[in-house]
Amino acid sequence: MWGGVMPFCSQCGAQNAEKAKFCQQCGKKVLAEKPQVKVFGKEFKVKRSMLMLTIVSAVILIVIVALIFFARPGNVAGGTVDSKSLGEKSTSPQPEQKRVDCPHECCVNSEYNDKLCGEGFECLQYSCKMIDSDGDGLGDIEEQRLGTNPRLSDTDSDGLTDYIEVKEKGSNPLLANTDGDRYNDGVDPSPLKPNSAVLSLAIERREKEIDVMTVTEIATPIATFATVTGLTGGATASAWPILLAVLNSLKVLDKPLYTNHVTVSVRNVGDDYTAWFEYKIKVYSGNDLIKTVPSGRKQVRVDASQTYSDSMDFDILVKDVVLEKAPNIIKDFKNLHFDYRVEEANYEIFR
Repeated sequence: MWGGVMPFCSQCGAQNAEKAKFCQQCGKKVLAEKPQVKVFGKEFKVKRSMLMLTIVSAVILIVIVALIFFARPGNVAGGTVDSKSLGEKSTSPQPEQKRVDCPHECCVNSEYNDKLCGEGFECLQYSCKMIDSDGDGLGDIEEQRLGTNPRLSDTDSDGLTDYIEVKEKGSNPLLANTDGDRYNDGVDPSPLKPNSAVLSLAIERREKEIDVMTVTEIATPIATFATVTGLTGGATASAWPILLAVLNSLKVLDKPLYTNHVTVSVRNVGDDYTAWFEYKIKVYSGNDLIKTVPSGRKQVRVDASQTYSDSMDFDILVKDVVLEKAPNIIKDFKNLHFDYRVEEANYEIFR
């Protein structure tokens, strides 16, 4: 029946014994030979399972080829488009633009060939500028020459940048207080000229009162001495020790002869205050200095353009006149003339 061809089951694809009509595996009717399929115009005999596997593989292959094709840039369904229309940059190489020599003082990373600045300089807007690390206006090279810190805008921490001190004020960028007064350069209106008090002291008023009791005690001894020695016009140097011995025996040398109240005007004509002052009042009789009275340090602030009145009370003793004035006391000790002067003034001053 089958002409020597092994029967082939159309259901399970199993081969059966020659001349079998039904499949020994599934019981279905068998075919005389395997089904044929045409591929590229040729017929092939295949099993049914192999036929299905071939069809599925072909479909998968077609899908893969289609995905690869449409995934390429510029390809869309129905044809190709320009990459620019898809918002993509063209990948085609651009011709390199030829750069020309720099026409400026310097060029860096521009359309021109690079032209660099020297050491310590940088190219800014086609100009060579000195590198300024701290941004104070002074270049690093200049700061190294001055001795300032190129990485600190205010080297001496006085409130002024190094640039302002060097270029504008003229002060020392290495000293917080250039002129040495009480004010740092940052707050000093004149950092090159010391701000200081200048005091003018003068006797404003004086009051002198003779001590009557003392005069009474010394009047008789002096008159007697003058009569005995005949020195009514003044004792000589050799006779003077005799009078001193007489007065000392009477214990009157340390008694007040004149009581004084002196007012001193202290006027500040400088441009700064002083926190203290001191002076001495010197009393003269003619050219003879008979008394020096120190004021002591007065802890009084006297501002610029201010006037302060200070006062002192002191006595001129018998010994001040007798020891310093010499023989003229015999002539008229009741009406001696004194000259009061303020000398050796001292105060807080900056120069």
